[in-house]
Amino acid sequence: MTAPSFRLKFDGPALAEHEIDVADLAPALIALGQMVKAANRVVNGDALDVAVKVRTVGDGSFYVDLTVQAHGAWAVVRDFVTGSDVDAVLKLITIIGLVGGGGTGAIALIRRIRGRRPRRLERRGSTIMIEFDGETIEADEASARVAFDPAFRTALERVAVEPLDKPGIDRIVLEGSGVEEEITRETAGVFLAPPVVEESEFETHHTKVFSIIDLSFKSGKKWRLSDGHGRATLVDVEDADFIARIENSEIAFAKGDLLVCDVRETARQTAKGLRADYAIVKVREHRPAGSRPQQTRLEL
Repeated sequence: MTAPSFRLKFDGPALAEHEIDVADLAPALIALGQMVKAANRVVNGDALDVAVKVRTVGDGSFYVDLTVQAHGAWAVVRDFVTGSDVDAVLKLITIIGLVGGGGTGAIALIRRIRGRRPRRLERRGSTIMIEFDGETIEADEASARVAFDPAFRTALERVAVEPLDKPGIDRIVLEGSGVEEEITRETAGVFLAPPVVEESEFETHHTKVFSIIDLSFKSGKKWRLSDGHGRATLVDVEDADFIARIENSEIAFAKGDLLVCDVRETARQTAKGLRADYAIVKVREHRPAGSRPQQTRLEL
């Protein structure tokens, strides 16, 4: 499979000769890369590293065809997460709203919000209910988290709004499979980065794999675990049965052991960006370091 791609178009009198000043193009391209990386941080954390590459330049209204590529080594846990890099990247740009269709994705959601500040955010299953005065919008949780991320919104403003301040550029289009988001001077205001919604909270439950770095057997102390990508994470362990088996010396650990866990992730939107905390609700499997999937493992 090829890397997923989408297109950024500029149009207006200044492009009558199918040329554009590099000073107008470069900041938008840089911001587009920052926008994708910001969304990736919200959706995947450190599990996936992406880069935006320019692939071709076309005629007509000036456009740049961009390819999103995945990098990084996360083979230790990839089978438990999302599958191939291509699938993960496609999912990411679908969440952003650069492919997919049907008015879904963070960019379409931002258009619907129209710069308003929500009164309340409520999670219902895999969706977020965004309440305004007189209206409630239902959105996919991942797209909502991206749409309210300050770094993503700042980068999107530089892509979709700032170029329209240049003489002779009066239309920008973000286009992918099934998606065409057109931004003009008349509609650009809805893409301005709004004031941050303080302490908006999103809670998700999913399966996550950790490797053990440091354990703490003191009540209330967090464990220091790795998500497999070189970053240590402090995690609460709430599985009382698991803790009891440890206290009864029924389980022995070694550095590098893997834990397959049901995890509660609590992400809070603050003025400094998105902050996430993890709690292990239940340990599903303890896999000793160096064991193979077909070997016998302790089922918890």
